[in-house]
This record gives sequence, C-alpha cells and structure tokens, in this order.
Amino acid sequence: MAVAIELAGSALFSVDLPSNRQLDWNEIMTYEEYLDEVTTLITELYDLSDVAAIKHVMRAQADNFFARHDEEPTMRTQERAEHDAKTIFEQRNKSRPELAHKRSRRAVGM
Repeated sequence: MAVAIELAGSALFSVDLPSNRQLDWNEIMTYEEYLDEVTTLITELYDLSDVAAIKHVMRAQADNFFARHDEEPTMRTQERAEHDAKTIFEQRNKSRPELAHKRSRRAVGM
C-alpha cells in the first residue's frame, strides 16, 4: 500500500507500507524528536552519559545513518528508534577499533 505524505513546508513523499500494517500517525515523530528518542534510549538502555550518547548519535548522523529517516517519516517510530539505538550502540567502536582494543587490553590487565 503506497501512502503519500506531505509535511508542512516539505516535499511530498510516497512510502510503501506492508499491506498488513496500518499507519498510525500518532506513532510518527518529527526528525528532531526521533533523534532525541534514540539518544534517550541509548542513555537508558546502555547506561551511557547524555554527552556520550549525543556524540554517538551525532557521529551516526554525520555518517548519514539517519538520511532515510529524514526522507521517510514512517521510519520514525518508537519501534524503529529502539532498533536504531541498539545498532548505533553496537557500532560505536567499529569506526575507532583502536579504542575497543585499548579497552580490552585494560580489562585483562595489560
């Protein structure tokens, strides 16, 4: 099922939804709300400081992780925010493997 979406002051988007999924507009967050929610989830789920979580989300944003979220409003749901928070947390050291290596050496007392 294709749904046309027009947000105030933005372009018209056409989004394909699974045929068994009904779109609930109350589930859709603005792009800014979505980034805030992902950041909050990272702090709550992984016991990181606000500053650390913000850095991870900003790094993901700089790497265009959220590009489709900006273009497709239906991607900005609570369920997707939980998935993205987990993905960003798991990816946090992949771009800087030297940090993961230093931490693992410290953990074993080297």
